[in-house]
Amino acid sequence: MLLVPGGSGVVPLRAMLRHHVAAHSPAAMRLLYSARSPRDLVYGRELSRLADVDPEVDVQLTFTRHWPANWNRHRGRIDRGLLERIALDAGAATADLRVRTQRVRGGRRQRAGGQRPSPRPAS
Repeated sequence: MLLVPGGSGVVPLRAMLRHHVAAHSPAAMRLLYSARSPRDLVYGRELSRLADVDPEVDVQLTFTRHWPANWNRHRGRIDRGLLERIALDAGAATADLRVRTQRVRGGRRQRAGGQRPSPRPAS
């Protein structure tokens, strides 16, 4: 499974990784996490620790604005090419990408296409 958060979007995925490790799942999980800089990583140390204790967990990082001087991995935003490369590096025969994103504008969630989610019915 390939998990792809940006910024604080890693919070719910961290819970999934914790459960995966605690359950001793044999399934491979790869996290491709984008942040502006190493200082902006949320749970950076914990994510590294989870990858260290479970051989089925792989954490890949990319930084969009600032990175360490010796950084030789991806720099910049996550794009289709990076997603395909990460998926293929994980052993997938092909990369079938299905992307779901949400943007936040003015404090209200919007779907990537700019449409607001349908309001919830009153209970």
